[in-house]
Amino acid sequence: MMTRAQRLEHFSFYAREKDCVICSAWPRAERAQRRIDGDYIRFPIKGACARCWLAFVKEICIVTDSPEELDALRQAVRRERKAGRLTPAQELLEQIRSEKPTKH
Repeated sequence: MMTRAQRLEHFSFYAREKDCVICSAWPRAERAQRRIDGDYIRFPIKGACARCWLAFVKEICIVTDSPEELDALRQAVRRERKAGRLTPAQELLEQIRSEKPTKH
């Protein structure tokens, strides 16, 4: 069990939302949607709140359901790059999942 001082020290890396260098200037009601939109922003190492960090990590991480799906995603990314397109991997994964046959 962590003491209060240990918790504060552990989370001192993250800024409070009102002090966040990314979202503190955004209207409070729009913050969650702006994090989801995925528009490019310069992401600083220090001074961002935990919610902005989670949104950042969520945008750069892709989770597949199986090794086969991962292989299909890798092949799709390679095809796109050879064709000179830079389609985001998340969009390619959504296409793969929509084309996957369903079991009845």
